[in-house]
Amino acid sequence: MGKILVGIDYGPGCVAALHAALELRRILRDPLVLYHAYQLPKGLPFLSAHVIEAMENEARKSAQQKLKEFLLKEIHPADRRGIKLITHQDFVTDGIYRYLATENCSLLAIGSQNENTEAEGSLGFHARHFIFQAPVPVLIAFPESRPAWQRPMIIYDRKFASPVGRRFLQRLARRGRAEFIGLPLLRYEKLLHLLHRKLHNLLGKPEKYTPVIWKDELLIRLILQMALHYKSDVLIVLADKKKFVEGLQKIPSSDMKGQPAWVFFPVLADSEAASA
Repeated sequence: MGKILVGIDYGPGCVAALHAALELRRILRDPLVLYHAYQLPKGLPFLSAHVIEAMENEARKSAQQKLKEFLLKEIHPADRRGIKLITHQDFVTDGIYRYLATENCSLLAIGSQNENTEAEGSLGFHARHFIFQAPVPVLIAFPESRPAWQRPMIIYDRKFASPVGRRFLQRLARRGRAEFIGLPLLRYEKLLHLLHRKLHNLLGKPEKYTPVIWKDELLIRLILQMALHYKSDVLIVLADKKKFVEGLQKIPSSDMKGQPAWVFFPVLADSEAASA
C-alpha cells in the first residue's frame, strides 16, 4: 500500500484529479496527500536576508492557507479525515519528484494542464513529462470529469511490460466492485496496409485514395466513442504511451472537457523486461 499523491495547482484539471483520487482512495484505502509547490518572486538575492526570510515565511503561510481553503471547498467533510496537506517552496516537477523519491506512493494524480498555462493540444508540459518520467502510475484528469471507477476500460497490448500496471489492476479488481471493459490492441499494421493496397487496386488505382489508419487523433476519438458506449469514465492504458500522448496532443483541450481520465504506467528497461 502506498500514498495517492495529488498535484494541486487550483485549476479545473486538478479539481477533477482530486475527485478521481478520492474515489480511488475509497476503493484501495490508500492514504491521500495533496501537494502544492510554490515559488517566491524573482529578484530576492538583491534584498536583505531579513526581508527575504520574512517573505519566505509569509509565502509559506499563504500557500498553506490556500491549500486548506481548497480542501474545505472541494471535499465533503466526511471525506476530509486523514488527508495530508503539503506545501513546498519548489518547482512543480522537482518538488513532486523529491516527494516520490522519499515516500512510498501508489499513484500520482494531476490535471491535464496547469492553471495558468496556454498549451497546444489537451496535455500540458507537466502532464506529458510525468506520463513518461514518473516512477509510479500517473492519472491524468480533464476538467469537469468525475471518474467513479465503476466501469474502467483497459487498453491492453500483450507486449507492454509493466508489473506496476498488473499490480494496480489486481488491487483494483480485488478491492473494488468495478465491471472491467477490455480493449485489446491488435498488431495488424501489415495486414491493414495489404487490405488498403487490394482496395486501391479494386478501384483501378485512382490518383486520390486516402487509407484510413487507426492512429493519432483518430485512435483517441475512436477510444472515446467506445468509452461513451460502454459508460467508462477511466481509461487504463497498458500499452505504448507515446501513440496515445501524440494523439491526445492533436485534440483541442476544449474537446476533452468531461472526458474520461487516463492512467499510464511506468515501463521496464529492456534488461528488466527480459527477466520479468
